[in-house]
Amino acid sequence: MLVFKYGGHAITQGLSVDPILEILANHIKSGEKLLLVHGGGPQINRELELHGIKSEMVSGLRKTTPEVFEVVQRTLSGEVLRGLVNQLIGLGVNALGISAGDANLTRAKISNPE
Repeated sequence: MLVFKYGGHAITQGLSVDPILEILANHIKSGEKLLLVHGGGPQINRELELHGIKSEMVSGLRKTTPEVFEVVQRTLSGEVLRGLVNQLIGLGVNALGISAGDANLTRAKISNPE
């Protein structure tokens, strides 16, 4: 199985076909199993700015208030995830998108309440 991390800075927006996704689709079509894990920092920053929500970074990690979390979840599970899945489907791949919170796949705890 191939695990590919596609960072938010690398995700191309506005192109009809993302060249990275074309490469990944070809691997899948040739029988390779693929897990695509994506980021979305720039997309989140854009949405936070658009909605006038301040976001603080602490040691490279986003301090996630409930207001910020709502935007993060909507952006990653909506815009970014759906965009990637739809492009892969358009490239002839039976793609399925799930978020980390689906089916209790991951659990998180507050690392620092401050």
